Amino acid sequence: MSTIIGFNCGVHDASVSLLQNNEVKAVYTEERFSCFKQRGDTITQPLTQLLKDFDIDLNNVDMFATTTSLVINETNDIYEHHRERVKFYPHHLCHAIGALLFSKFEDDTMVLTLDAGDFNIQALKFGDRLMDGDVDKTVKFHAKPWHDRYQNNCYCVFGSVSVYRNGTLRTIKEFNLNFGNLYLMGCHTMYAHGIRGTNIEGKLMGLSSQGKYNHDLYTLYRSLCRFDAATESFESLSQCAQPGFANGWLHHKIINLGLQHDVRDCAYNLQKALQDGVSELVQFYKNKLNTRRICLSGGIFANVKVNQLINENFGFDEIFVMPAMSDEGISLGAALTAYYTPNGITDAYTVHPIKVPDHVYLGKGYTDEEIDSFIKSQCKQYQPFDHSVLTKELQSGKIVGVFRGRSEYGPRALGNRSILVDPSNRDTFSVLNHRLQRNEIMPFAPAILSERVDEILHCTHSKRSAQFMTTCYNVRSEWINKIPAVINVYDNTCRPQIVTSSSNVWLHTVLNNYNDATGIPVLLNTSFNTHGYPIINEPSQAYDELRNNVVDIVVIGDYIVYA
Repeated sequence: MSTIIGFNCGVHDASVSLLQNNEVKAVYTEERFSCFKQRGDTITQPLTQLLKDFDIDLNNVDMFATTTSLVINETNDIYEHHRERVKFYPHHLCHAIGALLFSKFEDDTMVLTLDAGDFNIQALKFGDRLMDGDVDKTVKFHAKPWHDRYQNNCYCVFGSVSVYRNGTLRTIKEFNLNFGNLYLMGCHTMYAHGIRGTNIEGKLMGLSSQGKYNHDLYTLYRSLCRFDAATESFESLSQCAQPGFANGWLHHKIINLGLQHDVRDCAYNLQKALQDGVSELVQFYKNKLNTRRICLSGGIFANVKVNQLINENFGFDEIFVMPAMSDEGISLGAALTAYYTPNGITDAYTVHPIKVPDHVYLGKGYTDEEIDSFIKSQCKQYQPFDHSVLTKELQSGKIVGVFRGRSEYGPRALGNRSILVDPSNRDTFSVLNHRLQRNEIMPFAPAILSERVDEILHCTHSKRSAQFMTTCYNVRSEWINKIPAVINVYDNTCRPQIVTSSSNVWLHTVLNNYNDATGIPVLLNTSFNTHGYPIINEPSQAYDELRNNVVDIVVIGDYIVYA
């Protein structure tokens, strides 16, 4: 049995992945176990649970794979006892391979990755084992900057472009700067305006549709993300990445100018600068590579409006956004990279078939026996699950929590750790925000029956990517007033989960039944968690949210549970 464990442990979004017998088996994220949103400094809990659930002994693991972006603040079993089997791979290659394989695209594909950056050690041969001293330098670089040792042989990689043709993925270009600085300044501007909490980037995107163009704001923001086609780089802006930049004159100029304008106008112009910058980059490589499809990964592509822009404006037959586009996707990307590059990394390599699932239900699950035991020992009022009962509860306006099957991999709840609500009531947005202790600008998202999606959305392609809530579409005019709770009222778009019978048969049945009863093949679907906390991971947490009046009823396994 071939076993590879991938892991990512750094600044944020730590996770552990399992690749066994050429099949992706699991991805467990630290935040779900620690209840600390986007926690990145440890993998102890997900690793321990993964080993238990799949009956794995670390001594029998063939290889451990991770990236060069390490900020290890703990001593775990892998480093303590199995260091000789740890292999390191470039951060953006891990993003690229994960996105390409999940896309199921067979040929003629561009792969674009963009995020806040990763340190690559050019002095080392990627994929080879680091010597003990090098590992110590790498994992402790916060205490003593390890790049001093490699100052002539390393650079910070913020993105990459690759092309996949004839079964071979070839790296075309790596970038040592991109739009991360623009987003960083956007977050600082939001904070200066008093907007707090998690997911500041999401709040920025949500506010952007409410603002208007301002020449001074746009010109300043745009100067942070111009792509130089002549050199295929962002190096003309390298001063932005230098130490002390956050305290420098440009930082103060950006913040001071932002404070002179409405926060919504700041958000609009930040979003426009980002979209225009990405457009330049995508158009250049679309012309150069002439691919029919594009895969996207990295934190920049958590921005669903950017993804909508790429989907609609560049003539691609299909786009695919990695469902776990941020760094929680890195552990699986590392495991897959290790699988494909047993002899080390080059600029091009053959990608042959591997069993990658059509879904993302790869997280922690519970057996029927464990669910039965919990229900009968802890819950006071419950009944066996009945679809007709659930349909009536949804029709009556009840807020329904769902905890069943394995949890989703990535930031979106897709029916297994979801909250479902009737989308036809305009007041649902404020009611649900109050219940979830959420003061969000972003609208809630819809789950839509695949058979009816064309009559609801202007959605001609990239429907597989839309199964994972990774892009926006324009809503057809006749449906805007039918499902107001899941539409951005400022631009009449939505971020759908298109539900097929193969992607989630249970949710597909729920939507079918609701459609039969109401004529509406749509439900509001948001993640099962209160604001600032990760998506729930245990049946006891689902029951706690019921008793705390976050939801009215909860489906736990094959039971409907009441408070």
